[in-house]
Amino acid sequence: MRPIKHGREIWERVQNRVCQQPEFQSRWSARTLARQLGLPRSTVHEILVASGLQSHRTRTFTFSPDPDFEAKLLDKDYLLKFIANYHQH
Repeated sequence: MRPIKHGREIWERVQNRVCQQPEFQSRWSARTLARQLGLPRSTVHEILVASGLQSHRTRTFTFSPDPDFEAKLLDKDYLLKFIANYHQH
């Protein structure tokens, strides 16, 4: 394994930001995260791999980009229709 190239501050910035919701997307890519942090994509990718962080593999809820998502989530009738349609396919 190669020695660590980047300081603790850079690692913490990448690790903290990847755990936050992106503004206009449901998840981060290495490119969008790198652009947001002003770092090279290869640096972000290296830190994510070394940290074992995979934004495309989450065990938690993935945010929807739908602006009406919260209202739909709280609407019981909508949820029942959604579930019924889901099971028909």
